[in-house]
Amino acid sequence: MAITKSGGYTDHHRSEKFRKKRQKIYEEERIRSLKICLIEFYKELNKDYDIIKPIDLNDKKRNKELTIHKISMEQIEDFISKYAETKPPGF
Repeated sequence: MAITKSGGYTDHHRSEKFRKKRQKIYEEERIRSLKICLIEFYKELNKDYDIIKPIDLNDKKRNKELTIHKISMEQIEDFISKYAETKPPGF
């Protein structure tokens, strides 16, 4: 006669280990998905607008030449990566 157990995981330690592993995978996927969405949003935004560094308007008052510095795609991707990692689950 076969010996059967009541179902579910039989070893509590293993089930906790697998749960933590799945949770980590879900978190990494959530961050990856958020990064992709934000980068696509930036690309759409970049079609009509430029993202620039802040301009010091006091320079204009002092008769200094105002310079506009565009932010590179690498800087945007770096910012998006850092931002996505700070968002809580479910965002």
